Amino acid sequence: MLYKLWEGSWAPDAIIEDVENDAYVDPERVRQINHHGRFFDLETRHIVDPSPQRTPFLFQAGTSL
Repeated sequence: MLYKLWEGSWAPDAIIEDVENDAYVDPERVRQINHHGRFFDLETRHIVDPSPQRTPFLFQAGTSL
């Protein structure tokens, strides 16, 4: 579900940075994500613009013996 938000919510050209018209985002290019799962339902948009790599770097630190 998080990948849907990170990868699918913001179109690559959603950030327009139009200073003259005081606009940063084209709202038509930010899509709503609808997730209906076993444990919860989600109908929202990712409210933060994506980072350059889109998906955060995920890793597991440590070891188990």
